[in-house]
This record gives sequence, structure tokens and C-alpha cells, in this order.
Amino acid sequence: MLACYAAVCVGADDSTIDELTSDINSFTKTATQTKQNIDYLPFIMSVWDGKQLSKLGVRTLKDALMLVPGVDVSVDNVRNKSPIFRSSNPFAYGQSKLLIDGVVVNDRTFDGYSIYLDMPIEMIKRIEAVRGPGSFADGANGYAGTISVVTYAEKGSKDGGRAFITGGSYQSYGGGAVFNKTLGEWRFHIDAYHYKDDAKIAVSGKDALSYNPINSALSRSGDAQTWLDTSALGISLANDEFSISGRFTAYELGSAFGNFYVLPNEEGQQKMPSWYVEGKYRKELFENTYLEAKAGYMEDGWESYARTYPAGMKIGAMSFADGYWADLALKNRIAYGGVSVRYEGFDDHSIKIGTYQSFEKNILVRSVTTNRLTGSGWVDYSDTAPFFDGDAARRKTTKIYMSDSWDISDKWALSFELGSDEGSDFERQNDYRVAAVWQASESDIFKFMTSTAYRAPAWQELYGMNNPARVGNRALKPERVRAYEAQYIKKLDHDDSIGLNIFYLQNANQINKINAQNQYRNADDSTIYGSELEYKKRFNTASLYLGYSYINGKTSDENSLPAAAMHLAKSAASIELGGGFLLGGTLLYVGEKKRVANDSRGDTNAHISGDATLSYEAKGGWGAQVGVQNIANTAISYPSEQNTYAGDYPTNKRFFFIKLFSRF
Repeated sequence: MLACYAAVCVGADDSTIDELTSDINSFTKTATQTKQNIDYLPFIMSVWDGKQLSKLGVRTLKDALMLVPGVDVSVDNVRNKSPIFRSSNPFAYGQSKLLIDGVVVNDRTFDGYSIYLDMPIEMIKRIEAVRGPGSFADGANGYAGTISVVTYAEKGSKDGGRAFITGGSYQSYGGGAVFNKTLGEWRFHIDAYHYKDDAKIAVSGKDALSYNPINSALSRSGDAQTWLDTSALGISLANDEFSISGRFTAYELGSAFGNFYVLPNEEGQQKMPSWYVEGKYRKELFENTYLEAKAGYMEDGWESYARTYPAGMKIGAMSFADGYWADLALKNRIAYGGVSVRYEGFDDHSIKIGTYQSFEKNILVRSVTTNRLTGSGWVDYSDTAPFFDGDAARRKTTKIYMSDSWDISDKWALSFELGSDEGSDFERQNDYRVAAVWQASESDIFKFMTSTAYRAPAWQELYGMNNPARVGNRALKPERVRAYEAQYIKKLDHDDSIGLNIFYLQNANQINKINAQNQYRNADDSTIYGSELEYKKRFNTASLYLGYSYINGKTSDENSLPAAAMHLAKSAASIELGGGFLLGGTLLYVGEKKRVANDSRGDTNAHISGDATLSYEAKGGWGAQVGVQNIANTAISYPSEQNTYAGDYPTNKRFFFIKLFSRF
């Protein structure tokens, strides 16, 4: 589908067009070879270079995504972070997909990828974000958006390495390294990082027990433990036909605002471990016909050990003198594989057909809590009354897809894709995506797109049980979206452009748990419309970026979109000062957010936050950077659920850091 780019490349010779056509299956590879002309690809997208982001003071993947127009971030009571594209259902996690070097890393429990949002920017070569329904790879059709993180494992990365160490506020410290080596026909890559801090945040207002007439006296405010301790290791080995890669991530954090929206004990902690391995094979079967196959395995999970209710808590006739404690754990896995065949023998077409199958299953549930009959001592309820139905949590999904890229003329190109997915716990979903790219002149590009997509319910939405805060519902249907998009891009030169796009989204069966029972339900339909503006310009010794998005609409029972900012404005700039010094910074504006119906609290406040850094890089490849995030110490909060915390979930305030780095 992406080969339609080849028909509209400015100044591309025949060899370049042939090369791009042969690589249509891999968006990442195409983007690498043609990143100076990325504006011609049939998506509405943003692309950021990792080195450029580092100079701006961006520290993590999450920081980088905040520069993408139309993207905000939500945070829940257990500190799960989720990027929100174009205000699409801020109450669900799986609205977007994250790929790392082509591997989809969304987990099974939440259908999210919070643990990867703290990935240091030094590990990342490039970030490519599609806004709206779209796909980078087979089987990865993001419902509202798709993010591709490209590391230095990518083909074409130079041999050698880079390393960094950093320290800063909240007793934070960390470091990491990347190393590449060519071994004959093979390319070897390894990267690793570690980060730790001791962050805690004073909550704004008392916790959810203030709404409980029996236990309101136990409600309290204080510090939410949001500390983080994470490490990761990535390895890959590849040649021109075969590759194998794996990533192992350890992720521990404080219990934050509590599993039951009650401030937990200071020692409470969570873990979100994840690891995967994936192999790929690509072979030219015969002239103009290519076979591609992949297979992989992934395990992920969630663990919590904390006092979820304070001492003296009363539930019915039971009183818990020592509080209610819980030792909880989930472990899930997915095994998957797929094969496709692409034929390029036609003059104007590139046709591809493929299939993909996955098998997902829960492999562990641990539910050990305070004795629910006596109020003291521990009982293992893993079999008799678990918090998650592990026996039912399994899914088999089969995907069939076909695509056709058609070079109509030197000015026009079309791409068309059909997909049909069927899951063992959801009905068949048939979707399409059609895109047209028109090069009106050498510097004027128009794109027109329409598509449909779905999001299958996450496992916490289906199989949660014996948990008053999150009640599963096996009758859930997949969320559905139909999108209409158009974009105009003015090329300023090879690297710089200004783009304006509009979009109209029709969402159905949107899932949330905004009801008295806290049960996940297909509760809303919504209509969302808006526009986005993005401007990038490089000068001799400086660079400037501006982004803006306007988002509006309504849900079936609201006059406006709840928990969503109508206006998002983003900017970034850097300037070389000479002598190896560079000054960089970002400035973000996030508008106010409406509450859900019947929530009497006022709208969340709009806020402005800015970051600044001063960097020095010597000719030998070593350097240093000092920076401050949220210079003005702005109070930034994420909306809390109704009848939980009186205030919202605050985030860290001003953060100072220093970083030393070297390339070798």
C-alpha cells in the first residue's frame, strides 16, 4: 500500500522508484530511505529524529509524543499512561498501537504500552506517528493512531556505539548504551538502559473514601508514591533475508493513587514485566514475487503488593483492623505468526495478500488477600475468588488482508487495503482503507483518505472480577470507527514543510465504566472533528517547529467531549550558539477539559509548560547537557474519575537534570 509514494516522489530517479516499490511491505524501511520526502506517504503523520529530540531536552518517548499534533496523554489511578489521539475515548487504553522495530508491543491486560513510554530518547533513532486509523505493519491497524519507534537496530545504522549517564531531581539517576557491529553478512545490535527515581506527588484533595459515609473518617490526603525503577535490554541479529530480535523490560513503580482509588501505604508497589522475541524471513521466490513471514512470542503482566484499604476499614459487617491487603499478579502470553506474498509484475500495481494468526492466553493469576471472612490473616483466593478470570481469558484471532497500490499517473497514486479479522471472543470485523495522493506541483501535495477500524476489548474490560473498581463484561463488542481525512502539504524544501489537515471521525460502541457499578460497557457513540497544523523549518544554525490542533465533537449522551482538550498548541526550537554549544526548548499548551455528565466538579484547568536545555558537544563525540522541564513549575493534572479523588491526578512539577554522553 505504501508504494503509492513512488509515483509522486519529487526528483526520484528510476532506481529509487524501483527500490521503494520493492519495499512497500516495510513502512519503517521506506521511511528511512526517503525520510527527506516523508510528506508523500499516504498517511497523516509526524516524524521526529531522536538526536534532534534530545537537543530539545526531550528525555523519554512520552515527552516526544507530546509534540505530535492532536496527541495528549491520560494517566489513571495506578499510573498507567496512555497517549490519546484526537480525543478518541480517553477512558480506554488500546486506542493506539506501539511498534518497536516493527514489533507490536501492546500488552494483553490493558492493551496499552505504558512501560515503553519511559524509554530514554537516547535509545531511539526515529519516531513515526500516524494520526488516525492506519497501519505500519500487517496486523497492527491502530484504531486512533499508530506509533513506530525505530531503534539503532535499523539497517543502515553505523557500526559503533553511544552511551549516556544522567541524574536529576527526585534522586533520579540512570544510564544506557547502544552498540552496533557488522559481522560479515550479519548485523548485530544491542541496547540497554536503566532509570530510577524516588518521585512522590502530593494529592490534591482526599481519596475516594470521602464519598463513603461509613468510612469517610478514614479518607485522607498525602503523598502518592510515583517512584519508578525500570531497566531494559534489546538484542537483534539480521541479514538481508532473516532477522531475530528480542526485548526484555523490567518495570516497577509505586502504587500511586491505589487500586481502589484509596491512597495506599507508602511501601506499596506494582510491577509490569514484559519480554518478547520475534523472527522475520523475506525471500524472493521468483521474479517479481516476494514471500515474507514472521513469528513471535511475548509475555507480559501486572503485579501489585499493597494495602489497598486503611486500618479500620468497614465493608458490610466486617471490620479490617489492619486494613485490607492484596498480593495480586497476572501473567499473559501471545504466540503469533503470519505469511504474505507480494507480486510486482504489473506495470502500475503492487498487489499483496497475507494472513496472520495469534493465540493469546492467561498463564497465571495470583490473588492473595486479607481474609475476607475474619478480617485478619492471609487467604489465597486464586482459585475460589480471583480478581481476574484467568480460565476464560484466552483469544484466537485470524486475520486475512489484501492490498493494492496503483500508480495512476505521474501526479496521482492510489492505495487500497481490505482486512477481515475474526476472534474467538468477538465477531468478524471487516475493514478497509483507501488513500489518494495528488502532487499538484513540485511543492504542493494533497492527500485524501477514508478508512474503518476496530479495537477488540482489552482483557481487563472482559475478565476483571471480584474488584469493585473494575468490573469486567464478557458481552462487550469491539469499538468501531469510520474516518474521513484530508491534508494539504506545502514543501518548503527537502526537509521542511507546512501541513494542514482536517478529519471527521464516527465512533461506535465506545467502552467505558462510567456507571454506578464500575462495569465496562459499550456506553457511547461519538462524533469527533477537527484540524491539525504542523510546521517544520530548519535554518542555517537554528530549527523551529510549531504544531496546533483543534478538536471538537460530542458523545451520544454529552454536549461535548469529556476529558478532552479542545485546543493543543506545541512548539520547539533550537539554536547553535557556536563552539559546540546549543540551546533548545519546548513550549506546550493544553486546553481545559470537560467533566463527564453528572460530575459536579469544574473543568480541569488549561496549562502551559516549557522546557529548556543547554548542550555542549565536542568534535570527538562526547558532550554534556543540562536542562529543566516545566520551568514555571506549572501544576499539571490528569482528570480523575467521578466520585474517586476530590481532585485530579497531579504529575511531577519542575525537574532538573544533567546528562553526559559519548559516541564511539
